[in-house]
Amino acid sequence: WLDGGDGTMAITFNLNHKDPVLKQLFHDRRFRIALSHALDRQAQREAAFLGVGEPRQISPPPASAYHVPEHAYGYIEYDPALANRLLDEMGLTARDKNGHRLRPDGEPLVLHIETSSTMLGAGKMFELIAGDWTRVGVKTLIKHQARQLYAQRRNAMLCDVMVWGGAGEIIPTLDPRWFLPYNTASFFGLDYVRWFRSDGQKGEMPPPDMLRCIELFRELERTIDEEGQIRLFKEIIELNRKNLWVIGTVGAIPQIFIVNKRFRNVPEVAVGCWPLRTPGATAPESYAIEPN
Repeated sequence: WLDGGDGTMAITFNLNHKDPVLKQLFHDRRFRIALSHALDRQAQREAAFLGVGEPRQISPPPASAYHVPEHAYGYIEYDPALANRLLDEMGLTARDKNGHRLRPDGEPLVLHIETSSTMLGAGKMFELIAGDWTRVGVKTLIKHQARQLYAQRRNAMLCDVMVWGGAGEIIPTLDPRWFLPYNTASFFGLDYVRWFRSDGQKGEMPPPDMLRCIELFRELERTIDEEGQIRLFKEIIELNRKNLWVIGTVGAIPQIFIVNKRFRNVPEVAVGCWPLRTPGATAPESYAIEPN
């Protein structure tokens, strides 16, 4: 089996939302941290993954040289009381007759988790997430749609909350999409991506801590030695720990593969970064097949 080959499901808030009220809420780190603590990840683990895996954020796992446990396991305790307290501190104390919170403008606070129909297999997890957030007063609905429509709405920055599968993040420098506005898969801040990719000519300038992540990554790209790269990226991870721009759920899901008994030199356990690349992570060039 592939150890940790499947990263945790990523939950991203649209930090470039066209609704100024939601945008303000999403930019408050207390909101993101509150909704992370509102998640019962153990229930997700049992319902969606048959009890395997572990609760964690989108972060390099222990097998990675980039592992930062304070980020990987930060804000994952199921603590609805803390979630409610943080939301109250933000001023979201007014509620309707059903106990759902109201926005600062007096309108109902309703979030839509949008995702592709290709992820229907994770439906149980989405239902649990929506239920957990609704229980702390943030009414949440799920919206499955065709992948093409989902991509169009996402790229037009029309979504509230988006979910997508995270990779193993063993070598996050190869694709740091979840740690800074790096490419069009950095769903939490697509207008920040445009700013980054255009050297500030297009899009919206990211907030200070996100700008610092970009600066650190640019320095990392000029750094030759691996130790220096690891040090710089761990600074990026620390800023992610502080801000929690992306919320993780359950990771380290082992991927099981069946191997013919005639095959030799296939490892019992392989560490990989993404099941799609398997069997590459198992060094297939060393396989041997016994004759009949």
